[in-house]
Amino acid sequence: MHDWNLNVQRMIDYVERNLRGDITLAGVARRLGYSPWWCTRQFSRVCGKSLRSYVRMRRLSEAAIALRDSRRGILDVAFEFGFSSQEAFTRAFVDAWGTSPGAWRKSGKPIPLTTQAHPWSPFEHEGGTIMVTAIPGEISRTLQTAPARRFLGIWVANATDYLDFWGILAARGVDCGVVEGTLASLTAIMQVGGWQRRDGVPGYLYGVEVDSDYAGSVPEGMELLDVPETTYAVFHHPPYDFDTEDAAVWAALKEAVESFAPGAGYEIDRTGITFQRHDAANMGQSWCVPLVKAP
Repeated sequence: MHDWNLNVQRMIDYVERNLRGDITLAGVARRLGYSPWWCTRQFSRVCGKSLRSYVRMRRLSEAAIALRDSRRGILDVAFEFGFSSQEAFTRAFVDAWGTSPGAWRKSGKPIPLTTQAHPWSPFEHEGGTIMVTAIPGEISRTLQTAPARRFLGIWVANATDYLDFWGILAARGVDCGVVEGTLASLTAIMQVGGWQRRDGVPGYLYGVEVDSDYAGSVPEGMELLDVPETTYAVFHHPPYDFDTEDAAVWAALKEAVESFAPGAGYEIDRTGITFQRHDAANMGQSWCVPLVKAP
């Protein structure tokens, strides 16, 4: 059977490249070589929503981010993302999140944006095994001190990594799309994952780093942690191709961190958070291991 998860991913990639342009079902279908009816049926089956609804909510969500991160006029943003008027934009915004664009811009209250869907994983083929098709480049290690900040997100006990984290949440009935969308709506330094032990129990956390003076809302089910100024051993791999190299980069970083012995008057802070920063195309991937001065 044809892998429609992959075809739907191609549809999504096309939509994401054209959120500010003209997107039609006929145009999307033409690029795949299938009928519009068949494409929209498969999209709904894979994503649980229609293509039309996905496009509308992605445009609305990107428009919300544009409002959050700039001082541009609401009408200007509405036009940029394909809304015919400020009134139409406002109606759509209220329908989606129960507040107007202007009121949300002032409040900064977290709302569940619709983030880009990823129905196809580049790590799996029909046999369900991980593909490692490239050898990662050299991993650098530097000593860096990060200022105090806060972490807002979720910690899951016994989760071993990013995928396990989301799998456990999904098994608990948590809507992972709502979690990701809510985090995406926050003004943050960046999204991060990481490993932390609590009372001897290992776990993985995921969320956003925010400024140390952050005093905004904490969404239900999330927590706000103070992260003090910390010195880290930062293991970094430069930008790479996510589709073909991510598994190899991850494995190489894991090996480098597990074989690390600090020296130079430091030891690993076992009570701290080892942060994972991941943006393959732009910054690559870094694992930041917390250190303290050796006694």
